[in-house]
Amino acid sequence: MKPDLKHKVLPVLILTVGGVLLLGLTFMAYYGVVLLGERFISGGNPQLFPMDRARFYTMAGIFIAYILVSRFLKNDLLKSLLFISPFTMALVVVILKYYETPFLALSIVVLFFLLTLGMFRMKRSNWMYYYAASMSFVIALAYAWPR
Repeated sequence: MKPDLKHKVLPVLILTVGGVLLLGLTFMAYYGVVLLGERFISGGNPQLFPMDRARFYTMAGIFIAYILVSRFLKNDLLKSLLFISPFTMALVVVILKYYETPFLALSIVVLFFLLTLGMFRMKRSNWMYYYAASMSFVIALAYAWPR
């Protein structure tokens, strides 16, 4: 393989395809939490189920799992791939929390995104982390933005 293909194109493909697949698994897991919660917590009535709380706790659980797993990984590609899921979920949670005030939601999400990029810059992280965060930002806006 050519050096550019191996070090630039292949990681972008892995991050893009793998990130979308991981997000699919993440949102299916979240949907499972919602279905179980509606059935057992709110007695089958979806109107009584605290959706914001379920989103927040699911996101917190995914972030904790990411932090614990990433400590044992050495590969930047794998760590940045696994970062896509919790970061996208966090951005979606913020957008849906402030759904009725889109300007506030966008401001918070952009601030969170820029702080994350700043953190990567301070840590001198690999370019794959920037790509993963940018991909998460675009997907979260496309998924959760008010229509």
